[in-house]
Amino acid sequence: MSDSVIDKQDASVTQRINEGVVQLTVSVSSDRAAIAEPIRLTFDVETPASITVTPPVVGDAIGDFSVTQRAEKVPVPVTDRERRLTRFEYTLESLASGSLTIPPIQISYQSDPALPSETVSGEISSRPISVTIQSELDEEADPRDFRKLKGAVTATSAESDRWLKWPLLGSFGLMIAGILVLLHRRRRSISADRWAQAEIDKIAARLQSDPTDADETMSSLVDVLRKYIGFSQRTHAMALSSEELIELASKSEWPDDAVAKLRSFLVEANARKYARKWIADDDQNAKAASGQWISDVRELIRIVSAERRIKNGAT
Repeated sequence: MSDSVIDKQDASVTQRINEGVVQLTVSVSSDRAAIAEPIRLTFDVETPASITVTPPVVGDAIGDFSVTQRAEKVPVPVTDRERRLTRFEYTLESLASGSLTIPPIQISYQSDPALPSETVSGEISSRPISVTIQSELDEEADPRDFRKLKGAVTATSAESDRWLKWPLLGSFGLMIAGILVLLHRRRRSISADRWAQAEIDKIAARLQSDPTDADETMSSLVDVLRKYIGFSQRTHAMALSSEELIELASKSEWPDDAVAKLRSFLVEANARKYARKWIADDDQNAKAASGQWISDVRELIRIVSAERRIKNGAT
């Protein structure tokens, strides 16, 4: 691809796809990230100046990733001035861990039908991209890693013992498989709880350095709750209204007191966001209000976490 006036960006994964006069370069800022760590997905489409590029159809999610930001750069000329470069950028993040896939994305293009030259139109598609999302919260070994399961089986040469070996090994394998499934189910729910509490710790630390920014504290706590609820329901909750968010929490079998705390907190958040509820600008009042919100959300997560552990222990 020719050099462009659009700034080049470092990327860990890059794809280059050519289709006739259209060239697509797809880049991902990193092929590894932590849970909820943003990664940048970029599509650069280079075409003749006579061709118009249509933005890809992208909703609130791409595969297992939530789309938190998006941007489209106005087509700019490349060095030879007869071609144009159009860029589409998306910021992605995920609360699921493991090897995830960014699915293929199709981008349409079409030449100006009023021009005398031959009409060119079609679609160009990216290829799947694998990204590993690592949980920094789970320090224990992955129970799915069978290479770490060790144990010696001593076989006897006696013919009479052989008929016992395979049934015993089969039973042992089924028992291990059941334990691994149970541990995996618990790890996913515990990871969400730990992630939320870790994010709250970060917000509390920021409050110590800037105690007057109550609006930022409230906004950050609301984002943590949205991501936490969305993860438990495997859905994108960032664009939901407050009532929809409360309904989603209720469907995930939150305890009544946790739902009540969520409703109360969101009412307070909306009052500050839309009605501009007044809080004195002095450090003491702002810090006290922010500290109370942090305590409320931390307690809410604790209630939900304890309820989930009780239910998982009963299954």
